[in-house]
Amino acid sequence: MPIVIKDIIRACEKDEGPNGLLKNKLTTVQGDLFMKRFVREPAGHITMEDFAPGTTISWNFWHEEVHYIVKGKAEMTFSEPPLHQKQQTIAIKAGDIYLVRRGEYVTWKIDPGEPYRHLCIIMPAPYNPSGEQLVAEIYKKTGTP
Repeated sequence: MPIVIKDIIRACEKDEGPNGLLKNKLTTVQGDLFMKRFVREPAGHITMEDFAPGTTISWNFWHEEVHYIVKGKAEMTFSEPPLHQKQQTIAIKAGDIYLVRRGEYVTWKIDPGEPYRHLCIIMPAPYNPSGEQLVAEIYKKTGTP
């Protein structure tokens, strides 16, 4: 059965807390991430992620991801491997789509006006048993399928 983006967006709107963020909270060393996973198969993952308004989050990517911004806006700064000698900064907003390449270091500075929500598509699924185990434990704890 195909995954329809508008259905994913509606499902997330129903799963928001009073602050407009998804209810499943994951605390990382970089800050809090709110997420809802829709597909978790070897062929790929489809996940919605939220960042809280006014926060700054940084990640080093070890796989490729496509992000489609559903709501909010941010300033995104990234550097490319192998030596990360040059940073580039762009303004991104709802409706934008971008590719994060393996090895990039990305920082999102979220606008304080509203949460930043993006749909993440990863194909094929990355191999990271410790990360998958962490996500599975959070989902079990929160009752998310």
